[in-house]
Amino acid sequence: MVDQQVASQSRAQQLADLFHQTAEDHHVAYAATDGVDPDWSIWYSGRLLEQGIEQLLDAKLLRSDLIYLLVLADK
Repeated sequence: MVDQQVASQSRAQQLADLFHQTAEDHHVAYAATDGVDPDWSIWYSGRLLEQGIEQLLDAKLLRSDLIYLLVLADK
């Protein structure tokens, strides 16, 4: 039980780090527009997949599903 909690916390921290880094990368990529990007979820989904979110979650994700989940979370 304790090992599962530690693994879950570790995974949560890894996800938080991944999302934070992705946000930083997006801001750099869109520095000319001060981070403004109406299609941000498309960019984020590609970057998250490139950075291994599937391995971290141990799940196969379609890019379209990830875009949907990102937009849903934002709303």
